[in-house]
Amino acid sequence: MYKLLLKSLGNLIAGLSETNEIQPERTAEPYDHYMTALNSGYHYASRYRKWDVCWIQWGNNLKPEMSYKHMGIVFKVNNKMAYALPITSISQNPRLQDAYHPVDNPYGNKIFYRMNAADFIFLAHDSAIKLRELKCISIKRIISKCGSIVTNSLLTNDLTNFMLDYLFHEKGNKMERLKKQNSLLKMEIEASKISGVYPIKDITDLNHLIEIDATIYKLFIGTPVLKCSTQYEVEIKLIDEYNQVIHKIVKCNVKEEC
Repeated sequence: MYKLLLKSLGNLIAGLSETNEIQPERTAEPYDHYMTALNSGYHYASRYRKWDVCWIQWGNNLKPEMSYKHMGIVFKVNNKMAYALPITSISQNPRLQDAYHPVDNPYGNKIFYRMNAADFIFLAHDSAIKLRELKCISIKRIISKCGSIVTNSLLTNDLTNFMLDYLFHEKGNKMERLKKQNSLLKMEIEASKISGVYPIKDITDLNHLIEIDATIYKLFIGTPVLKCSTQYEVEIKLIDEYNQVIHKIVKCNVKEEC
């Protein structure tokens, strides 16, 4: 009954002794974890939630897949399964030194996302999330929770956008175009609130008369052009987060002659 299994295990032991690409002690851990999981009766009640950071037994896998015990971020929980992103230390891998970070390395390699140990209490070393290795795993692979990431933080928003772009690139592009179009329409509504004519005593009054939500749009007031002794024309520009621009010309009627 176990003849083929014993033969495979013998081949495995022989193969492990002939290669320097594995770590024998760490290679043994996944087998122990497997047997523990089998003997536990597979009770799947999960206390883990999205954005939990957990110790996960990734198993023995072929390179470049993640292997052994490493941290991972729970991206989604679905009944007895979880989708997780592996985390690994950057200290021993030169490729990870160039991992993307929105502040420290905004032009870095977006295959990896840097997590500074100073920002996360559960990290002992600067680490990187392997963005292209989202993996569906059994809940039984999760060993324990070691922390969590704040929902709706810069990191969680970035991870969501990266996954959307990587897994559903065409859909992501379509959504981005719709967001861009929506932003332009909203900016046109905002621009419509700018009057075509403003009565002023001094041209600098215009800065206080135009009310725009500065948290969403950039407002630029151009150089006034004198049209007659009591009137100026000024070009107004609104710019949104996509660098879309709306131009508008307003007239400024001076109440007193200059």
